[in-house]
Amino acid sequence: MSSEQIPSASSESTDRIHIWIGIPAGNDEQWQAYFDVEQYGEACGLCRDTETDWYDYDMTAGYNAGQSIAVEDIVLEIPYSEQFEAELLSACHSLGVHTASYSMAIMDFHGTPVPGQTYFGLTFVGAFPYQD
Repeated sequence: MSSEQIPSASSESTDRIHIWIGIPAGNDEQWQAYFDVEQYGEACGLCRDTETDWYDYDMTAGYNAGQSIAVEDIVLEIPYSEQFEAELLSACHSLGVHTASYSMAIMDFHGTPVPGQTYFGLTFVGAFPYQD
């Protein structure tokens, strides 16, 4: 899969889930400071890095496997992943993400993450359409 085929955050559908997968760069407190927009507002690292001033933290789903495991096992823990599992795994493999310990999924995110770019140790693998 070429980088042009990786699902991008700029697609038109409003029902998209943005997914980051990898091994975090810090401890739990640093993780919270990076992702918790409700506590840190615009100062949250993800907001700064994706050029957004807010996202609905209630629309996030984080998963901590506790150790590095196969990305195929991490994907099973991502909400709605059964709707786009093949595309998600293809994007992960194309980006060199084969093992991970964490995933972060945010539904209806309006930031500008770049596929393949690393955010706090997690690679943004794409934005995928989903249906409730």
